[in-house]
Amino acid sequence: MFPSKYLRRILKLSSIILFCSLLIVSSEHSKAQSRAELEHQRRQKEKDIEQIKKRLSETGRKERKTLSYLNDLKELISQRQSLISTLQNQLNAITIHIETESDIVSALDNDVDNLKKDYAKLLYYMYKNRKSVNLVSFVFAAHSFNDALRRMEFVRFYTSYRITQVELIEKTEASLASRITDLKAEEQSKKEVIASLDEEEKSLESNKQEQNEVMKKLQGDEKKLRRELADQQRVAKQLDKAIRNVIAKEIAEANRKSRKENRKNREPEESKGKARKNAPNEVLAPTPEMAELSARFAENRSRLPWPVESGAIIEHFGVHAHPTLDKVTVNCNGVVIKTPQGSKARCIFGGKVTAVISIPGANNAVIINHGNYFTVYSNLTQVFVHNGQKLSIKEEIGTAGVDKITGESQMELEIWKAPDEKLDPEKWILRR
Repeated sequence: MFPSKYLRRILKLSSIILFCSLLIVSSEHSKAQSRAELEHQRRQKEKDIEQIKKRLSETGRKERKTLSYLNDLKELISQRQSLISTLQNQLNAITIHIETESDIVSALDNDVDNLKKDYAKLLYYMYKNRKSVNLVSFVFAAHSFNDALRRMEFVRFYTSYRITQVELIEKTEASLASRITDLKAEEQSKKEVIASLDEEEKSLESNKQEQNEVMKKLQGDEKKLRRELADQQRVAKQLDKAIRNVIAKEIAEANRKSRKENRKNREPEESKGKARKNAPNEVLAPTPEMAELSARFAENRSRLPWPVESGAIIEHFGVHAHPTLDKVTVNCNGVVIKTPQGSKARCIFGGKVTAVISIPGANNAVIINHGNYFTVYSNLTQVFVHNGQKLSIKEEIGTAGVDKITGESQMELEIWKAPDEKLDPEKWILRR
């Protein structure tokens, strides 16, 4: 009988439209998420590149053949390479999205076309058989009461279908038209990304050529570079030794107080002996307050503020090859930050000043205790704090000094964990 046949067809085609609509929404949501992340990465990298370009443009002609300038160039090249990778990912995402959306639009367009044809066939069939078959007689021709109920249900469904189906088709067509417009916009976005990609690749090649020129010039001054490197290593060793001595002194003082407290509380001799035995390896958390401070510092990993209001990292943590001297490595215990003249160094987390020390050739250094952790701020010309002073986050410590070789304002930040573990500051401070 015709109602059963067309009921199945109606239900099938309606479900197709619903499924495709849900598919569109789902794909749109996931696409928007990933595309938004890529766009954010792109904008951030473009911002970083502009900052480095500004620093390079502010460098005098005489200073453009220095290690500092070379480091900035290397950082610019690295950022450009990263941006190119992001642009390529963006281009791939747009291409995949265009292909996927084109398939969906095509499938939906085909489904709507079939739905229109079947709807027209249904109307034509009902019109052609309007004399021999009508909905009222269809209900009264039922063989039983249950059969009549089923037929009435179909009549209600069919009536509702005829009212809403035209509107559904029109809405789907409008949605398809909108998506086609979006696809055209995506094609334009694709062209813009390709243009940006080409521009960045050309700029990258230009930067690499300049880098080679600077390296050739610096390699000609090898003796001078080796003297400068030797001076830097000497200063670094002195600072390293001073930091270790300060931390060892803090541990010894903390253990002394802990043993004194144990005696005061009259703990068993066995416990006191155990405390003395473990004392040399203890870390700085003998009291609940110190333990809490250590925990709060650790919880803020990757969220700590920068030690200066504005600046850029020009030397990274760890052992790495010297930029020009062959088979020579340098070791940086923290990060060196280039900053505008007169910039103030700031405390990156609340704590107590443990030491203010002076290193010949490296100006002054301030060591701040944060429980088991210590932060070190070196190459400061002026110091505004004193031993034992409690500091809050972002409180000013001193003024960043000037590098005697390049004439640029810079400071170094180090992070230590007692007793002698050096940590990479870039993993602790906010990413810029």
